[in-house]
Amino acid sequence: MKDQSAKIIKIGIVEGEPGLIELSNSKAKRWASCQKAYKFKYYDKLRPKRKAVALRRGTWVHKVLEDKDNGLNWVESIKKLKAEEYDKLFQEEKTELGDLPNEVFRIMRAYFQTYKLVDEQHEVIATEQDFMIRVPGTKVVVTGKIDKITRHIPTGQI
Repeated sequence: MKDQSAKIIKIGIVEGEPGLIELSNSKAKRWASCQKAYKFKYYDKLRPKRKAVALRRGTWVHKVLEDKDNGLNWVESIKKLKAEEYDKLFQEEKTELGDLPNEVFRIMRAYFQTYKLVDEQHEVIATEQDFMIRVPGTKVVVTGKIDKITRHIPTGQI
C-alpha cells in the first residue's frame, strides 16, 4: 500500500487563477435541495451539535475499512474508536447510540467474510485519495475524495 494521504490528484489548472469555484458532489446536492442549508453549512460553518446515529455508524465503518486497507488490524481499529470516542460519551449519548462498538464489529466481520475472496484478488493502491479536476472552458473545479483505488491481481498471481 502506497501512502497517498498528502497527495492530491490535480487535472488542469485547479489553483492560482482568480475566481475559480470549487464544487463537490455534496455541495451541489446540498445547494440543489436547499440553498439556505447550503449557506448555513458552507458559508456560516454551522454544524449540528451531535451526529445522527446512522452517520456516526457510517463514519466508524468507513474508518475501519480505511484502516484495514492501510494494513492495520480492523479489530484494534474498533477498540481504538471505542476508547477515543464512545467511552468518553455521557450515558445518555451511549443510550442513544446503542452498542455502537459491537454493532460495527458485527457489520465488519460479516463484510470481511462476504468479500474475503474479492479482497484477496485486489491490491490496494490508495485510500481516501483527494482529487481536483478543472472543467474545461469554465472556472469550475470539481473536488472530491476517492474511497479506494485497487488493482486486480489476475488469477495465478495471488
